[in-house]
Amino acid sequence: MAEGTEHENPQGRDNRRREFLRGALRWPLLALLGLLGGRLAAGARGPLSPDEACTSRGVCRGCTAMPTCGLPAATLARKAPY
Repeated sequence: MAEGTEHENPQGRDNRRREFLRGALRWPLLALLGLLGGRLAAGARGPLSPDEACTSRGVCRGCTAMPTCGLPAATLARKAPY
């Protein structure tokens, strides 16, 4: 038989479908992992406990952790009428 005239077997079709699905899922999953890694690298911080050190060098205004920070300076800054 000449090349190209053979009937394609179902296995070949299944393999192409699997590769398509892998490719269609691979990029969104990689993007999601990248976003998650970026979020973690950006330093999404939780509340500070009194045992932890201040990450803003004692300047509470503008600190992202201030609303939930447990340090005494942050507690006073939240109560301040400014």
